[in-house]
Amino acid sequence: MAAVSILNHQRSLHLPITHQILLHPLLDATSLSSTFSQFIFQDGPVVASGLIAEGIDDYFGLDNIKDRSSITASPILMIPKQAKEYMPSTTIITAQADWLRDQGQNFAKLLQTAGVECGVLQAVACVHDCEVFNVSRTSPTVELIMLAVAGRLREVLAPRNGEADITAGLVKAKKRRRGSLAVC
Repeated sequence: MAAVSILNHQRSLHLPITHQILLHPLLDATSLSSTFSQFIFQDGPVVASGLIAEGIDDYFGLDNIKDRSSITASPILMIPKQAKEYMPSTTIITAQADWLRDQGQNFAKLLQTAGVECGVLQAVACVHDCEVFNVSRTSPTVELIMLAVAGRLREVLAPRNGEADITAGLVKAKKRRRGSLAVC
């Protein structure tokens, strides 16, 4: 999503992006984050270091370091002036035991330093993409994340000055089995 906001400005697309929500974002494709090496489970059970490196290599190619260093691939490499110009207000969700945690927090600091409205929520005792795993999806922390995301979507998409309400059937949090939340 950060890349879309950058390209929106660089290519003068004039898309009306007023807010972005980044869940566990990869913001530096040039290297694995320092957070990654902190976890004793770096080679499993959910995320393995080889899998992450392979995924980045597959996406960018093995010899394409220049593309990895661009701000569209690694938005964290923007200078504050670029962040102020390119980024809309932003919500960033990270997890305490997430190999991308530091990237999300450092990107939030960049945006805040640049004067971009940016809120950060860190899920304590959760792993990367905890919202998609059945074992954690019903936890109170993940439910809170989903409520926060749904609330922010409602706020951003709410009708203004006589506009039609596009959120009526689009964004609503509802209770599902075992108390989990779904955004639909």
